[in-house]
Amino acid sequence: MQLLMAVLADRSDLVEGRASLIGIFQSVVASSFPTELHGVLAIRVAMDADEAEWVEVSAALRRDGADLGELSLSAFVPPATPAQPLRGIDVTVDLEGTELPEPGLYTFEAAVDGRPIATVPLSVLSLGPGARA
Repeated sequence: MQLLMAVLADRSDLVEGRASLIGIFQSVVASSFPTELHGVLAIRVAMDADEAEWVEVSAALRRDGADLGELSLSAFVPPATPAQPLRGIDVTVDLEGTELPEPGLYTFEAAVDGRPIATVPLSVLSLGPGARA
């Protein structure tokens, strides 16, 4: 198993089997807290030929070692074919409404079948009083 990509983005669009990520970011600024995060966590993983047909993918939001929430889902890993020789999965986690209680450094920690594959940092900043975005 090999991580090919793990990013935060404003949105993901799927057209004719091709995914596009729009607005990749690594920080957000809010004028008040708690605030809500919008967007997606996009993960792409290449799988070895002998790995399972179904895998469990999880993404946990953490701050200072504390778990703030976790999502887990099963994903089908299609077989390699001549037209698609790379065997892998693309998972997009909708983050709409994810609560961020205060400014600081957060991480999304992704795992496949319990094996950590990526840590995606998110810097959350306060737009202090009287400041302009």
